[in-house]
Amino acid sequence: MTSLAGVVYRRLQGGLAKTAGRLARPVAAPPTPVEISRAPAFVDRLARHLDLSEATIRRAEAAAANGEAGVGRTLLALGLVEERAFADAAAALLGHPRYGEAMLPAAPILPDRLPAAFLKHHRLLPLSQAGGRIAIATADPEALLGRQAARLATGCAIDPVIATPAEIDAGLAALYQPRVVQATYEAHEADADRLRDMSSDAPVVRFVGRLLAQAVDRRASDIHLEPMASGMRIRLRVDGRMVETEAPPAPLGPAVRSRLKLLAGMDIAEARLPQDGRIETVARGRPIDLRVATLPTAGGREAMTIRVLDRRAVRFDFAALGFEEADVARLRALARGDHGTLLVTGPTGSGKTTTLYTLVNDFEDSSVKIVTVEDPVEYAFDGIIQVQVHKEIDLDFATVLRASLRHNPDVLLVGEIRDRETAQVAVQASLTGHVVLATLHTNSAAATVARLVDMGVDPYLVGATLTGVVAQRLVPLLCTDCRMPDPLSAAMLARMAPDLGDAQPMRAPGCRSCGGSGTSGRAVIYELLEVDEALAAAIAGGQDLPLPPGFRSMERHALERAARGECALGEALRLVRQPG
Repeated sequence: MTSLAGVVYRRLQGGLAKTAGRLARPVAAPPTPVEISRAPAFVDRLARHLDLSEATIRRAEAAAANGEAGVGRTLLALGLVEERAFADAAAALLGHPRYGEAMLPAAPILPDRLPAAFLKHHRLLPLSQAGGRIAIATADPEALLGRQAARLATGCAIDPVIATPAEIDAGLAALYQPRVVQATYEAHEADADRLRDMSSDAPVVRFVGRLLAQAVDRRASDIHLEPMASGMRIRLRVDGRMVETEAPPAPLGPAVRSRLKLLAGMDIAEARLPQDGRIETVARGRPIDLRVATLPTAGGREAMTIRVLDRRAVRFDFAALGFEEADVARLRALARGDHGTLLVTGPTGSGKTTTLYTLVNDFEDSSVKIVTVEDPVEYAFDGIIQVQVHKEIDLDFATVLRASLRHNPDVLLVGEIRDRETAQVAVQASLTGHVVLATLHTNSAAATVARLVDMGVDPYLVGATLTGVVAQRLVPLLCTDCRMPDPLSAAMLARMAPDLGDAQPMRAPGCRSCGGSGTSGRAVIYELLEVDEALAAAIAGGQDLPLPPGFRSMERHALERAARGECALGEALRLVRQPG
């Protein structure tokens, strides 16, 4: 962190209370922005304005109690309050102006100090500057950090103006859109305005709310919104499989996608470039984190994928993940060593990060300092320093890793080793007395060594630092209510592993309990390779790897799980042979 950034950070963290006091109006004290959506007066105003029932308010209060958002923002997240009504009530209660298009300036305000990327990230829109003060429209009256950063960057006091997210996005696009594409943007501006209006309509808000609730109920890991000639197809990924679900009527499809883009802080007028965003919302009364990504497709349409992170549905427990007790003990020993690198490998969606999180969560000794470097930070842990990578400001994995070493951690968790520089910094960290936990994309534990060498790490360094590799896949577990013996799999298993004896492989045709899928949940199939002295010497010398006695391959573990009737044999073998 540079000295200037350090000063800004310390002032933001240590001076919020004093700054808020200096900027407070000298009139009767209204609720502070942080308190607004928890203020009974604000909730009462919304209730009167929209004729909300007592049951609706109680529902929002119950949901807010389970998260960090107040009642007002929870009403928004649940689709019970329109954005315009929320903005009107917030402006009236706080005594701030309500944004109108006439306030939009002819040119950006202090663009050298308030760059477009910063404004878009914090959803702020500078409107005017006079007498050492700047009027800035904000879509979230509770969010202080962005406005405080703007005050420090400009040296001006901030006068908040309340706006809706759609109004902020439209204003930023009009002021900061690159001139080379301005004409194209203006050609679509009328259609974008129409979509913004439709995205706040009750049918669209209710459909999005139902879709998210269904994804949570079915334990979906992803939601896929795919353009079709007839409209939109929506599929959920449940237990690793794509399952089609209800789609909106064709005329509402673009508005549903726009609603999600607005919530994620994306530009709804931009359909030619991929975009990424994040939504923190409430579904079924609990906070849900959504990672949203769009992809332009042929014909000017967009596909959208939403990663669903339900913190309460994830159990950071080795037994729940499917690891066997003896292997858990070996993993703990590797993670608690004096130094070295422990890698978890597999394809996207194989549960690598969850395994690493479980290892980190397993540390109960407060004497151990842990720093994680992730993109994105998926789950927050108390007592652990977690750093989010931001490549757009050159804050990549290697940069954060080097900076982290100056904080003297005992354990470093690296979200993914993607390139030579990150691999070399991770190796150097393990050489200097740190335990490094990281993920890597390889097919098997043995292939990990070749992958590191291909990345440019010297073989002798790999041999000196690598302590263990876990290669894993996530296999769907058969529904216990409808599973039945599978004679064909039994015959195949007898040929492949006759030593398993009285195997009882199963299949599951599907029932009401599992929604017809035949599966319920997933568990890991894995192989664990510990690097002993002989293996380390072979790696350093570039020789063929001698697998240690007793090593169990991932395919063997798949056969054992299928023999116990826990998973379908064919599916388990398909996943084992899936490229990493």
